[in-house]
Amino acid sequence: MQHPKTLITLFLICLIHSFSMAQGIEFEHGTWKEALKKAKKEHKYIMVDAYTEWCGPCKWMSAEVFPDPQAGEFFNPQFVSLKMDMEKGEGLKYAKLWDVNAYPTLLFFDSKGKLVHRSAGMRPAEGLIGLGRDALNPETQLMTLAERFEKGDRDPEFLFKYTNACIRAFIDYEEPFIAYRNSRTPQQLATPENWAMLTMIEFDFTSPTFQMIRDNEDLFREAAQGNYDKHCMRMAIHWARKIGYNQDSVRYDSLLPRLAELHFNETEIAEVGAMLKLCYYANDSLLEPLYLAEYLDNHCRDWEMLNENAWNYAQKYPDQPAKRAQAMKWVNKSIDLESNFYNLDTKAYILKLEGSYEEALKYARLALGASEEGDEVAETEKMISELLELARK
Repeated sequence: MQHPKTLITLFLICLIHSFSMAQGIEFEHGTWKEALKKAKKEHKYIMVDAYTEWCGPCKWMSAEVFPDPQAGEFFNPQFVSLKMDMEKGEGLKYAKLWDVNAYPTLLFFDSKGKLVHRSAGMRPAEGLIGLGRDALNPETQLMTLAERFEKGDRDPEFLFKYTNACIRAFIDYEEPFIAYRNSRTPQQLATPENWAMLTMIEFDFTSPTFQMIRDNEDLFREAAQGNYDKHCMRMAIHWARKIGYNQDSVRYDSLLPRLAELHFNETEIAEVGAMLKLCYYANDSLLEPLYLAEYLDNHCRDWEMLNENAWNYAQKYPDQPAKRAQAMKWVNKSIDLESNFYNLDTKAYILKLEGSYEEALKYARLALGASEEGDEVAETEKMISELLELARK
């Protein structure tokens, strides 16, 4: 029969083992050189989480993905993982050396410190593990793909894989993409897989690729699976913002005629034109409010933009009934598009400003009921308390 102390010891060992298996990714807290030294000693790859303090997706990865037990089970035996703030300390130097310009960026090195793979953007634990597998496999490492391209590999399947890898890494994808596009007919390009890639590429309105997408609308509409009009308008609005904010007068005059050539209809062109004026005159204190109202009243279908401007007007003009009326119109339109914590809270605030305390209380409670984990509800709860007091008077 085993001694009770022996049983307790075995239990503690099992408990510690279970706890370690249930942990997420274990990050080093030292320097790059220390991580590299450990990787060489343990014959492991290195993963660097290149982040900044202000980056929301970085915070989400740290809170929701890196602690995932499955991520830890995959990464801890095979990688030395290091977090590095790219705007502090040695991160400033390595941000330049590794050409990091988007956050979060995940960088992968072999045990000798050679950069072999990279990708940017947030992803769930499953996607992170897939990225780690790509980093360990020489056939899927970004640097291997780059070498193949430099050596002249122009196989379409390879070009598709390499272009996608460049896009995800936030590095120049133009050359491999053009090579891929030129190797395919419009019929071959019009697939859901290619459409997914095309939606990640920032085309100019003079782009031959975008012209092809519009000239072959029926093919690409089927490939887009219901996302064709939305994406094309997203691109057009992006051009309007870019041209407007850059005060590009030459392209300002050419954008709308070009949209007509690209088969956008009159309603779509009017919406892009309204956004173009709004951005171009963003710093004009007389014209900007007029063009903002024109866009939000007649064209905007973005609940977030409507709500943001309603909140800003309510904050900026609390004692001006006409401005509050505009804010109320925009927040109501936002709620019609998608009712959620944010716009319900904004409506409650505007109603409070108007002295409609019972109605404000109703919407503040609706906002609280619509809140999700992570929403900042403290101010809403405070407003409810204030409204209860005001309603009693």
